[in-house]
Amino acid sequence: MTEEEYFMNRLADQLKWYDKKNAINKKYNYLFKILIIVASALIPFFAGMLDDVSFMKYLVSFLGVFVAVLTGV
Repeated sequence: MTEEEYFMNRLADQLKWYDKKNAINKKYNYLFKILIIVASALIPFFAGMLDDVSFMKYLVSFLGVFVAVLTGV
């Protein structure tokens, strides 16, 4: 095996690994974006129910923290 063949084989293996990791991270990125959009949209909806149900203030607070954490991640 020549030096050039060695580097090409090693490079091809690393490119496959990075492609696989890129696909997984892209799916996580889309999942987090969807969760952020849904949680952000639910905050005003649940905030309108604060007077009706006693635990809604905790749910609204949790959704706010959840959006902030997902955005940071």
